[in-house]
Amino acid sequence: MGSPFFTWMPFVQFPTRIFLPLGEDLSDLQVTPTRQSSDAVTIAGLHRRTNFAPGQSVRVVLERFTDRGMFRQFQNMINHLERGGYVSFGLDDTKAYGAAMNHVGPRYQGSARVEVGENLYVDYSPNTQSTYAPSGSTSAPFGEELIIETPAPYGKREYHAAYAVTGDGTATGATIDLDASSGSAVTNQQLQNDYYAGALVRVSDFWPKLYLPSGSIGSPLLTHDHRISYTLDIGLQYCIPDLVAVDVYVPPAEKEVGTYDPQGSGMVKVPQGNLDPNDKETPFIDIYDPPPMFLDKGNSLRDLADIPMLRDYKLLRK
Repeated sequence: MGSPFFTWMPFVQFPTRIFLPLGEDLSDLQVTPTRQSSDAVTIAGLHRRTNFAPGQSVRVVLERFTDRGMFRQFQNMINHLERGGYVSFGLDDTKAYGAAMNHVGPRYQGSARVEVGENLYVDYSPNTQSTYAPSGSTSAPFGEELIIETPAPYGKREYHAAYAVTGDGTATGATIDLDASSGSAVTNQQLQNDYYAGALVRVSDFWPKLYLPSGSIGSPLLTHDHRISYTLDIGLQYCIPDLVAVDVYVPPAEKEVGTYDPQGSGMVKVPQGNLDPNDKETPFIDIYDPPPMFLDKGNSLRDLADIPMLRDYKLLRK
């Protein structure tokens, strides 16, 4: 097993990735699923929920280390985080891995095979081989643990262990079986959700995009005991990277107004009128509330606040 590590790109004109291996086991690692949710209840008592910002809270604790050089690097990393930068963290620097599903057509609940493209994070650790892909095993506890997830607005996430893997982390990609293909269940692992090409498959103990919540700025993230030993205790927030347009499915145009998105998001089609503030003729299109999410090339958080909400589109016509 490799070393836990952090890595990040500094805010400079021509950045070079900084790699910080810890060289020792963590004292603790706590991971908690998070999302922001808003509930509404109708007069009839029906429940509706809107979800935002799905992710994970990742608490990394390294106690009583004595390397003053590592202390300085942690201080530099914390400054980067306080200024709004991202870092990546992994429990094993030989397994910096995440790949997008690239199959043709959806993979439905009950499927036990997914196809993925190249490893998008091979450059995040010099100790991850260019051909690395998760390994499978046909006996319990089976192979490497993986997470399959999508960003907002759906925020799906499920854990699986690889049963068999063919291919690698290069552009050729890999096929990952979660169970035996013969129909005789061995692992009893199947997809619990529907996924379209672009969903992210990553090693479960690798988080490619973490930030420091603003409420943690000024907290004692890095402390010392008489400058003899040091302790890092930092809580970071994981957001699913915006590397591809993930899981953006607009239901067919023939769907009736008021019907629900078949992905089960609870989003409702609203009637669409002329959105042009100058009252010029514009084509009629369907809007889903919240509107679909679009690729932003990973330069900012995927956040509904970044996208104009069209619920109050009538304001444009005043």
